[in-house]
Amino acid sequence: MVKDDIIDYQEEQEPDGHIPAMLIYLLSFFAPILAPLLIWLLVRKESSFVDFHGKQYFNFLLSYAIYSFVAAILTVVIIGLILLPLLGLAIFIFTIVGAVKATLAKNMLSLCRFNFLDKNRVTVRRLAMKVDW
Repeated sequence: MVKDDIIDYQEEQEPDGHIPAMLIYLLSFFAPILAPLLIWLLVRKESSFVDFHGKQYFNFLLSYAIYSFVAAILTVVIIGLILLPLLGLAIFIFTIVGAVKATLAKNMLSLCRFNFLDKNRVTVRRLAMKVDW
């Protein structure tokens, strides 16, 4: 390489906000409500990606809280004793998958969740077009 050669160097742009989106999921292991809420509220106006993942996380959290409550009631009939550990495992796995997807700058929908925080209630067909599988 000669000293006067021009090197065409262009730095790749990082996806906007994938680190805070990842932190929403990772910090949920230590503070499931407070840490993700703070990150989401502070960064959501700057990054639509963080806003999407914040909404997905809190939809996920509320849905699985409802499922856990129902499973706790079903412990009276013994079914809840099977459902509660399975729900705990699902929460753990989906949180890790969400953190990985956010790190890779992909949109992710957690399975079996209600859509509480979406203003326009996206249909399944429109949602499948928006999400990177």
